[in-house]
Amino acid sequence: MLDTLSERDHTTQESLENERRLSIAVMISKPIIALQFKCLTMQVEAPVVLNPSI
Repeated sequence: MLDTLSERDHTTQESLENERRLSIAVMISKPIIALQFKCLTMQVEAPVVLNPSI
């Protein structure tokens, strides 16, 4: 019985470690630039009409 619990605990620990590694791999694979531009806002102003000089 103790062997089974120990094996189950070891398997759970391995599973959690694999999930952690996968999460890190996903975070590392994401472009850093996209994270930097995430909080920027765009400001658009009204167009300026220019009179052509003849």
